Amino acid sequence: MRTRQFEVGLSLFERSPLVGNGIGSIAVFMKGGNNADLLGAESSWLKILPERGLVGVIVYLYLYFTMYRKLLPYMSKRPLICFLGGILAMETATGFLNMVIYGSIVIVLYMIGNLHKTAKL
Repeated sequence: MRTRQFEVGLSLFERSPLVGNGIGSIAVFMKGGNNADLLGAESSWLKILPERGLVGVIVYLYLYFTMYRKLLPYMSKRPLICFLGGILAMETATGFLNMVIYGSIVIVLYMIGNLHKTAKL
């Protein structure tokens, strides 16, 4: 089943690889033909690639780079890389996270970092 999901996702990506087919286009594609095989796709990449294309992938990865840059003053480098790598792996495998959860994680880590800085003063 997952192999078929990747086949369908990649074929949709190939239709418009640079900018994608548009946000929400997967729902439209699933209504017609054999694209219903994409239903239940776990990986976020199966949504990002067909809907947003390579531009969307770059923006998505830039989000991780930005989180790294913003959180680095508040966390050690190695734990931060492991943390963000873990989130990326979970997102790739399950598609579990969304912007609300990402935002919450960043805010909590920022607040923890501020508490640590205040405690050191």
